[in-house]
Amino acid sequence: MEQWRELLQYYASFDLLVAPLTYREALQLLRRCAAEKLFQPQTEDSNIQVLGPLEASGLRFDALWLCGMQASQWPAPARPQPFIPLSLQRRHEMPHAGAEREWAFADTLLRHYQRATPLLLASYSAQRDGVPELPSPLLAQFRTVATSGPPVLDPVWAARTAHGQLQLLDDRLAPPLHDTERATLGGGSGLLEDQSHCPFRAFARHRLQLRPLPQPEPGLSAAERGTVLHAALYQLWASCAISKPCWDRTRQGWKR
Repeated sequence: MEQWRELLQYYASFDLLVAPLTYREALQLLRRCAAEKLFQPQTEDSNIQVLGPLEASGLRFDALWLCGMQASQWPAPARPQPFIPLSLQRRHEMPHAGAEREWAFADTLLRHYQRATPLLLASYSAQRDGVPELPSPLLAQFRTVATSGPPVLDPVWAARTAHGQLQLLDDRLAPPLHDTERATLGGGSGLLEDQSHCPFRAFARHRLQLRPLPQPEPGLSAAERGTVLHAALYQLWASCAISKPCWDRTRQGWKR
């Protein structure tokens, strides 16, 4: 709730900067402010804390473990702002302006961590999405230690699985189309587009008939409003019995 109150105060400050907005525009602005708001639930005091890189800066620790220290993530890749001239960003050393700035920023944080704890450990992923990873070059001064973690699978479960009878099903190909399914299968160019981008998406959309859930929105949707209006008109004309005298009286009332 505290984060929500701060967000509302920040949202209210736009009164001095933004012209009057419609309800939809105001809601879009609130959603954008909420998406840009950094939020981390407040936890109780514990001997182990999980913190972000900036949150850990300036604190003292008995021991500190840096995770995700692969070369592709630390230093972070440069992401200059597309709406600000690149030369201006580099001149003022703006965040994410260039590789040199990110290197200096990551090196400064690492030095803060070294001064903040008597024991500093760092780890990195051996691979990511099947691509081998290397440790960050900033860890060159660290001593490499090969560790073996606990078993991923429970030993009892792994032993039972190794001696169990398994049946393997090859699901790389979908079941063939039947004549009845072929006759009702539609899609046209959309089917070809889905198949070219992702065969599984084409299978899920056109054969399994899967659709995303509707996005919630305040009030009634356009389809629901149309259904309610249709039902109201149906009840109105049903109560009038759509008789000619009733129609004549209604038309005379409109003329008045």
